[in-house]
Amino acid sequence: LAKYSMEDQSNWDLYLPSALFAYRTIRQHTTRFEPFYLTYGREATLPIELKLPSDPTIIGSDAQQDQQVEDFQEQFYQRIRMLIGPLEDNRQLARSNVHTMLLKNFRPKKLDTKWNGPYYIHDRRNNGTYQLRTIDGKIRKKWVHADQL
Repeated sequence: LAKYSMEDQSNWDLYLPSALFAYRTIRQHTTRFEPFYLTYGREATLPIELKLPSDPTIIGSDAQQDQQVEDFQEQFYQRIRMLIGPLEDNRQLARSNVHTMLLKNFRPKKLDTKWNGPYYIHDRRNNGTYQLRTIDGKIRKKWVHADQL
């Protein structure tokens, strides 16, 4: 919920039904059942099942099925590229120069923002750690690794 409501923390309740559905459709270790099944006495119909017909007679010809597989693969690869983007940004950050402005990632409370800053890079070590300087010129004593920026 914190990640989805990062932009506007007053709308976290809009994401609650999706989060609860996800929780209720995961098999629980203690009961060995899904909460959805225990509540309604049947398996939940997942959103992907609405897009992919489970009855082979509904799927259609082999050519249609091949095209559908290719479409899903392309969507999968686009999603992977989108997820890898921030990792590439971290690699570029590891080569960043002194005096570059950036934000520091930290471990906040549940619905707090995850970023501090902005900071400038004051000094850089070859192991990917940085010493940061605030906008008013105060130098932070602790060095920070690139994966926290």
